[in-house]
Amino acid sequence: LQGPLPPEWGLGLKAVFQIEMDGNHFNGTVPKTWAAFLDKRRGPPRSGAAAGGARIFIGFNRRAKGDPNAGKYGFECPYPNFLTETTYVVREGKKVRAADANIATSWGLPYKCGLSKKDLTPDEETPWGQDSE
Repeated sequence: LQGPLPPEWGLGLKAVFQIEMDGNHFNGTVPKTWAAFLDKRRGPPRSGAAAGGARIFIGFNRRAKGDPNAGKYGFECPYPNFLTETTYVVREGKKVRAADANIATSWGLPYKCGLSKKDLTPDEETPWGQDSE
C-alpha cells in the first residue's frame, strides 16, 4: 500500500478493532482524525495497543521508490498532538511504564517525528532513541 493514510477512516470506521498495516509505503502525515481510534469503547489498553482503543500498527513504513525520501522510514512531521500523549505499556497482564512511552510508540511509530537512515520502529517497550540524523 502507498499514498497518504485516509483521514476519513478515523471518522468512518466506528467498529474497527485492529488495523495492521506495518511495512507499507505511505507518505504524508498521520491524520488528526485518527485520534478517534483511541476510543476506549473499541478496546481497553492491552498488549500491542498500550493506548487503548483499536490496535493500530503502521510502523516500518518505508518510503517507496520515486519518493524524495525513498528508502527511509516514517511519516512526515509534525505528528498530530494525540500521538505524543503519554501512555502505558501492558505486557503479560502487568502495567509497565516505559520511559518516554507515547501513543506513537504504541502504534509502532518512532518516538520523535522525522526521517533518517537510522529510523527503526521499536515496540512500545523500547522507545526510539535520541540519536537520529
